[in-house]
Formats: sequence, structure tokens, C-alpha cells
Amino acid sequence: MSSKSANTTRRKRTCHHCKSSYIPSRSDQKFCSDACRYKAKSEKQSKANRKKLERRVSRLRRTGFGQYLVRECIRAGTVQILTGHTPETLHELAKLRTDCFIYNGVSLDGELFKAYELSHICPVNGHSIVGLLHPHNLVIASKAFNRSRSKRYMGGGKWIERNKLLPQWRVDVGRPQKLSATPDLSGTVLPLCPIPNSALKNAPPFKSVMPKASACAGSPA
Repeated sequence: MSSKSANTTRRKRTCHHCKSSYIPSRSDQKFCSDACRYKAKSEKQSKANRKKLERRVSRLRRTGFGQYLVRECIRAGTVQILTGHTPETLHELAKLRTDCFIYNGVSLDGELFKAYELSHICPVNGHSIVGLLHPHNLVIASKAFNRSRSKRYMGGGKWIERNKLLPQWRVDVGRPQKLSATPDLSGTVLPLCPIPNSALKNAPPFKSVMPKASACAGSPA
């Protein structure tokens, strides 16, 4: 074997991304090409983002707001009541809920008064439509007024048609429930929601998206 061949053999390395052999042009080179370097960087960032999402999900499960969202999804029977949310509208929803607590006030014994409630403009249990859990579909109203309205719909708000509800987002209270989370279209974590275990098995974690806003009809009153 010639000295040139021996030198070439010694210099061969294995690419950290595609695992193919290559001859480096620099002593600190780890990848066979710029394409492999960019792909490796992207995969590393995706892994870091996923861990970040998991931490956020874990924290949200323990908050009162997260538990509220779960209860509302169970009540509606579907996770799709969160259709069309953005990080901004989630903050609006959290603030609206906090304002309702403030308006109710607390007794000297520390008991929360319940004179006011968050009332759906478009009812959540409508015959052909389902009112969304969205700040543009909620108002703070007296408990008496909210209960007297029941399922009556007077127009406005935001909703999704029942015939557009997808089975994989259905909440079946009769089955064991498991908490999951999905990022919205901008990559921001949306709330934890209960969905059937069967749906979780078929859904790739942290890669599926919430239903598109186009599935939502209606506009603020």
C-alpha cells in the first residue's frame, strides 16, 4: 500500500449524522456535508423543543387553568372546543376566568361567592353546533341568568358544527382517560386535554395539530 493510500485511510471518518465514511477537510469536521450538518442541527433543536413542550405540559397539568380546560372538554365531550386558539386568545381566556373570580369575591371565611359565571354565547351543548371554549364565545354573566338561558341560542359567538367533530378528539367519560397535549399551528403548546387511550395510540405525540380555524364558524357578536 502506498503512503498516499495509507494517509487517505487514516483520515477517513464517520459522519455523525448519516454514518457514511468521508475524508474531512478540517481537523474538527464532524459531518460529511453541509446538508448533514444542517439536518443534525435541526434534529437536535427539535429534540430540545420537544423536551421544552413536555416541561410546559407537565406544569400546565398542575395549574387551576389547566384543570379547568380539562373539565370543560369533558363537559363538551370533545377536545375540539379548543379549535382556533392562539397563545393570545388563551391568555384572554385565562384573564376572563380570573376576572370572573374577582367579580365574585370571597367571604370572610375564605369561601368563594358564586354570583357570576362564565356564560357561553353559543351553547356548548347545542343541537347542531358546539360552542367553543374561546374568549369570543364567553361573557361574565350572573349565575341566575346563565342557568335560565340553558341551551337557548340568541346569535353570535364562535362554534363548530357537530358534523365536523372528529372521533379521535372525542372524550368518552366511560373509558379510562389520559392527558395529552398538542401544539397549535404556531408551535405553541395548547392546553392538556383528555382524549381516549385508543386515540393516543394512533396519534404521534407533539406532532399532531389542533383542528384548523377554518373548521370554526361564527364571529364575535
